[in-house]
Amino acid sequence: MPSPTYLDLKAFIKGRGIDVCNSLTTLDYKAAVEAAEDSFEALSGWKPFLIGTSETKTFDQMTGDPIWFPVAIQTVTAITINENSISVDSVDLRRRNNDQPYSGIDFGRAFVKPVSIAITGTFGFTSSYSNSQKLAILSKAAYDLYPALTGLEGSVVKEKQGPVEFEYAQPDKTDAIYSGQRGALLLTFHECAWLNRRIDI
Repeated sequence: MPSPTYLDLKAFIKGRGIDVCNSLTTLDYKAAVEAAEDSFEALSGWKPFLIGTSETKTFDQMTGDPIWFPVAIQTVTAITINENSISVDSVDLRRRNNDQPYSGIDFGRAFVKPVSIAITGTFGFTSSYSNSQKLAILSKAAYDLYPALTGLEGSVVKEKQGPVEFEYAQPDKTDAIYSGQRGALLLTFHECAWLNRRIDI
């Protein structure tokens, strides 16, 4: 499933029955979806999350046997160690566990001293979002837009104590009516990102 669009977000908000005010035309739905995708990727620990085109990534100060990388590795077409090319056929990809994509490479020897490794290939957790992952992203985008959607932006309160002035947000009293609905959106997002998280053990 491709990345959700701003139209998907509008349909999601309508389907959830969120009580929307009349300022919809001023909201940036596209930016909200993109920000939610970034949040999902960051919380899951897989960056990039979606598999892209072939590219070269360089990782410095790498040690161990096998060596674990902070990315999901789908394919490898070329490898260099300290700028020296090695045969791709001489290495094996490794998983942390069966539920995770490849994120390690067994070079057949341990690197005690840090090395710089450049990998050419494709990276990412999956080629497309599942229904639950798309739902999580749309939930986060709706959560972020919620105050503006409902018109419950709250107000700014200033309080002075001696020479120091404090400024903080004060939610509208009616916000309590919607707190459960907004909280459910965030819970959906966190649960899905947590299920897809990178496990470094």
